[in-house]
Amino acid sequence: GLVMALHQGHAQAQTAPVQPAAGDAQTVVVTGVRAALEQSLRQKRNADAVVEVVTAEDIGKMPDKNVADAIQRLPGVNTQSSAGGEGGFGENDRVSLRGTSPSLQQTLFNGHAISTGDWFVLNQIGGNVGRSSSFSLLPSELVGSIVVQKSPTADLVEGGVSGAINVITRRPLDFKQQLTVEGSVQANYNDLSGKTEPHLSGLVSWKNASNTAGILIQGFSEKASVRRDGQEILGYTPISATSAAAIANPALAGVVVPTFIGAALFEQTKKREGGAFDIEVRPNRDLTLDLNGFYSKLEAPHQNTNSLAAPANSINSLGLIPINPVVRNGTLVGAEFTRNAGEVDNIYRPDAGGESWYLDFNGKWRVSERFSLSGKVGKTHGVGWDRDDVYYQNNVDGGMVYALNGLSPASVSYPGGNTAVPGSTAWAGGGESQSVDKEEYAQLDGELRLDNPTFQSFRFGARWTDHQRTAEHPLETRPGPVGFTNPQPAWSGQMYPGDFGSDIGGYSGIPYFKYDGAALGAWGAIPGNRLLDYVLRHNWMNEFEVAEKTAALYGMVDFGGDGWSGNIGLRAIETRQRTIVNLPGGPTPILGSAFGPYTPTTFERTYRDYLPSANLKYNVSPDLTLRTALAKTIARPDYSALG
Repeated sequence: GLVMALHQGHAQAQTAPVQPAAGDAQTVVVTGVRAALEQSLRQKRNADAVVEVVTAEDIGKMPDKNVADAIQRLPGVNTQSSAGGEGGFGENDRVSLRGTSPSLQQTLFNGHAISTGDWFVLNQIGGNVGRSSSFSLLPSELVGSIVVQKSPTADLVEGGVSGAINVITRRPLDFKQQLTVEGSVQANYNDLSGKTEPHLSGLVSWKNASNTAGILIQGFSEKASVRRDGQEILGYTPISATSAAAIANPALAGVVVPTFIGAALFEQTKKREGGAFDIEVRPNRDLTLDLNGFYSKLEAPHQNTNSLAAPANSINSLGLIPINPVVRNGTLVGAEFTRNAGEVDNIYRPDAGGESWYLDFNGKWRVSERFSLSGKVGKTHGVGWDRDDVYYQNNVDGGMVYALNGLSPASVSYPGGNTAVPGSTAWAGGGESQSVDKEEYAQLDGELRLDNPTFQSFRFGARWTDHQRTAEHPLETRPGPVGFTNPQPAWSGQMYPGDFGSDIGGYSGIPYFKYDGAALGAWGAIPGNRLLDYVLRHNWMNEFEVAEKTAALYGMVDFGGDGWSGNIGLRAIETRQRTIVNLPGGPTPILGSAFGPYTPTTFERTYRDYLPSANLKYNVSPDLTLRTALAKTIARPDYSALG
């Protein structure tokens, strides 16, 4: 999409310096983007560990939509617009470091965890419930600076093998002016959907004249229309040795064939709303107290229509013999069929979304000239949900011809068939799911400055967390007693966009019908069309609950000399996990589900990790710094792996 922006903000950073009076010393004050770049570089140069830094003015110079957009330009930072294998959705959603899985890095807000929710159903249940954070709930306007930590230190929260991303929000006493007001009005135009939507944000920060107390309030409301045209080849299936195709041509036995080749049209309207606040008190230079919070809600209703050719089912289920088969590298890359076992998947999800919030209280106390304490306590909560979705399938008549074209889109056609009108009812379903993620945390850190020319300070601390993650699938429905005989969803002649797939090819202008989402919802609500039974259709197989408590201690020493510095430390962690999963059967199982009898079963595990780390920096010259780092790190398994 294209973005047009009208931005009014950072007024105190952009104001031209006051002209000096005659005879005064001339001083050049650097402001704006250049100042932000210098600030980022200064933080990076001064850090003992390997870090990348992006600051608020960096983010303000580009129309970034969320925190992931804001940091994707940093070296070694990779982004993707989805959480798993569902393809991209027009906005960066996950961040990874050095090309590793997003689950192998840690996302922090002001040094603490943040719970987020996935709006897409396949990331809420089953095998795709990961530990990575969804950045689709985190707008870039929240950011004061972002530090990407590429080499661990002992005081860094464990959990990231490849590193950690620490998002630092703005505080009222950091602003130069007593009153700061910022706002932005943007219009987001998506060229596929052809729609323009508003993005609004505002910030008010006030502090008293003595710079001892301040309050900051921030709000945002952003909307975006998304359309995605795609071709999906959904897996490969071996040709059965007992199929008619293999009996007629034994060379085809075991050859893999595309399971489905889909013409997928995804349409969505996203709305992200929320805000943040920060109350900061600094009664004297030795004590700072801060209370801050954040809330974001993402409404992400969507409809996905996928017209599917089904070569594998045509062979293995319908018993068809492929005409003019072409086999390369053990794959049936092309064939013709007199019939097609494919279908049109119509999925309407009117109430999909996510929510995230945290409340954090932290403080710092300089006990003496050499000793200081800091700490934080707080809670974070995230949930992703999908409710009231309707899944409806139509059969596709006529023949089918396909050809795989390497890295180019596959070619598909339907001789004698009609893809422009709904076929007979093939299946129906839908349901509800949600995943809840929450954590309570407490942390205490101390620093003792040493009277030693080489060993400057000793840092130590402790951290406790209580984390819970659940995956819930209370309803997965199927056709009801009249689902196949009642009238189909009302069809108003609606079709795929005329330019569908024009940028990817492979369809040669084939017309595809689609339903209006409201018509699918109305059909699904008619009694008898679907089995809306929360006992019979409770899919316990996709559910689990993980409780994870951690306790960590660390100690580290900062050292240095003329032109060199570094740190060495050790972090020790105990992790206690309790997982509840549903196992089939059991001596006294829960009955009533169509998915079979089951028994909730608890598994417990406790383990300890000891993580040494060392960082060394040497300044060869003012413009050249050499670094080396060595550390042991951990990342805990994804929640779906535990569940």
